[in-house]
Parts: sequence; structure tokens; C-alpha cells
Amino acid sequence: LQNVSTQDPIPFTAQSNAGWLSVSPLAGTMPGASGTPVELTYQIDATQLQAGQRYVGAITIVNTNGGLNVANSPYNIAVTIDVVLPPFGAVPDGAVAFYHPCSEPLDERTLDFQIVGYPGNTFTAQVTSVAGAAAAGALQGDFFLGEVTSSGVVLTDREGAQAVVSGDTSPTAIGQTSVMTWPTQAAWVTSVTSITDTMPTTLTVTISPTLRTADLTQAKLLLLTKDPSNPSQGLVKLHDIDLVCATGANWMPMVSKGE
Repeated sequence: LQNVSTQDPIPFTAQSNAGWLSVSPLAGTMPGASGTPVELTYQIDATQLQAGQRYVGAITIVNTNGGLNVANSPYNIAVTIDVVLPPFGAVPDGAVAFYHPCSEPLDERTLDFQIVGYPGNTFTAQVTSVAGAAAAGALQGDFFLGEVTSSGVVLTDREGAQAVVSGDTSPTAIGQTSVMTWPTQAAWVTSVTSITDTMPTTLTVTISPTLRTADLTQAKLLLLTKDPSNPSQGLVKLHDIDLVCATGANWMPMVSKGE
């Protein structure tokens, strides 16, 4: 804060109009044009704010020297925040088990995913075949609303289009109980486990290449959680799991261009 017009110092008060917004200092003196500006600090307390909402507040600076004419007093600083949920899904977004050369013996491998989202929320997981998830290919994106039914998991994209992904919808699979072993429809994905069903956590997929039906094959990791802002609604994220068994390979050099 500074009086940039004259050399007159200006005493002031500062206050916010929102409980989630605080400001410091609450009072002070801003210097004239040749002085060092006063730094005003604000802090946001989001502990009581609701996800998915926008909050608008303001910090008001008022000249407290009645004998000094300050044209822009009171001066309002608008503060707007959007409260968003942390992204739900797996990190990395997809994983590849790459075998070269494609000759026996081929070892089992594990692929690790970090399952992230709203801390403390539970999730369920399953690996479904590409055929089982084929209907989802017509939907927009890879993040959907989800509902578990007797036919499978019904996905709804941002345009309102729907598709059903087949899968194990037993109570264990859809998270009626706390479990750490998840179902798989892909024969070459022999195990899907997680340390816990509470985010964040690590999920491990075990790949057995000897059970593959093709040298290039894919499955889908389907993750389901409750929407933190609407617990009656499910959220679904799909991730690719690829197995590549290559007899031959060409290696290309990586060339970086210096600045």
C-alpha cells in the first residue's frame, strides 16, 4: 500500500467482509510516493468451504485521516476463490508391461499405481477386458459419473451419453466391505491388490505374460468412488493397462535442442 500521488502518509484500516478471509495488518500507515510500500497479507481459511462452490469476498482499505482528501477511499480489493476437489484416479494415467525379446522365459511383473482423490474417501477397483469396456469407447473423455447395476457399471459422460461396462458387481467388487483384493477379467492380469481402499494408497497389478492371448493386448483399470460433494453419486475413472511382447524393436535416439 502506498500513496503514489503525494508525499503525504495515509493512516488506514483494513478489513474483510467474509469469515473465510482475513487480512493483516488491520491498521497502519502507508507512506508517500517516495517511501517503501506497506505489504498487506491476506489468508484464506477453506476448512468450512464446500467443494464445487465459488466464494466472493473483499478487503476494504479506508483512510482514517479525516483531514486528508483521498479520492479512492474506501478502496475495495475483490477476492474470488473456486473450491475444487482434488482429481480422482490413478497415477500414472496408464501403464505398460513391455517384454523384449518376446521369448521364454517371460517373468511376471508388477505395475504400481498411486490412487489419489479426496483424502479419506474409499474407492473400489476392477480390471476389465477391452471387450467388457468397449461401449465406453463411444463416450467423451475418461472420467464419468458411475452407477453400479446388475448389468455392470453404467457410465455417463459430460454430454449425458451412457454406456455399460461389464464387470464383477458383487458386494466385494463395489466396496460394500473394506477389501484389498480386486477382481480382474483379463487372464494375464493375475492379481489386483491395494494396501487399503482409502485414498491415497498404492494399487499393484500383477502381469503374467505367459497367459496372454496376443503379443499386443490391453485391459482397463476401472476405479469407482463416491462424489465427495454428492455421496449418492459415483465417479468413475478408466485407465489403460497394456502388455507388449515384441520380437523385434527399433531404438530411436533422443535428441534435445539446447536453448
